[in-house]
Amino acid sequence: MTAPNSCFSQQPQTGSQTSLSPSEALTELSKQAKRLQRTAQYGRKADAIPILRRLIRTQVISHLTLPALYRQREQVQRKHLYRLLAKEAGFDTWEAWRADLKSRMESGSEEVNLGLLYSPMKSSYPNLWFSSVEEARCYTAEHGGQVYAYGEQAVVLALNPFRQ
Repeated sequence: MTAPNSCFSQQPQTGSQTSLSPSEALTELSKQAKRLQRTAQYGRKADAIPILRRLIRTQVISHLTLPALYRQREQVQRKHLYRLLAKEAGFDTWEAWRADLKSRMESGSEEVNLGLLYSPMKSSYPNLWFSSVEEARCYTAEHGGQVYAYGEQAVVLALNPFRQ
């Protein structure tokens, strides 16, 4: 198992309410996997393609090209989306991430931050990355947004992606 990325285990750097208890996080991840599956299978092409790209990029589904996966998208299963979310959170498997969350529940550990799951720019726009949290904070002081630590680096998610 790889170590989880800090964006899923720390509080956001500014005042957002995206932190959940481990139990709530498991429930929310189940809902998110279900939404992603429905969109991948039955959504508009513009909504489904970014999800299918993520599945290929993370090698959850690696034996198909994007056009072939789009033609066979009804075969995307919930287990694929769980694995996708786990890999994006820094775990090798869904089972490893779920075990980590369950152990946090038993120990009464810190809350889990799932803020990156809700980025309006997650799949189709580049996110704003900074080499340090301090640089990201300076940016958000002027332009707004939400700072999330990601290892040594930080990402800024726009609260309103279309605001200039």
